[in-house]
Amino acid sequence: MDITLDEIRVQIALGTFDPSIYPEIYHITDREILTFLAFCDDVVLRRAVASNPNTPFKVHYKQYTEDPDFLVRECAWEHTRLRYVRMFYKEPPRPSWRKDIDPYDTSCK
Repeated sequence: MDITLDEIRVQIALGTFDPSIYPEIYHITDREILTFLAFCDDVVLRRAVASNPNTPFKVHYKQYTEDPDFLVRECAWEHTRLRYVRMFYKEPPRPSWRKDIDPYDTSCK
């Protein structure tokens, strides 16, 4: 059965993707799928996981630094060693100096 990456993305979003149905494409596309999972919206991921408790991927949020706003999302594809890790800030970091002043404010005060 032929399936495109876009169709896989839709199935992942719906929580219905089962790689065992497509063994011939599983090893070809798993890295692409993980890349998609790592960058797709958190709401989509939560919906996919909630709608399918047997989902083949797991998403973990880890704290790798002392900065509480710095998170690491790790998408793990079950039954493989494949991992896709994305490090990001919950919000854009503010300059550590003079947090009370907006460095982009050009008005004279």
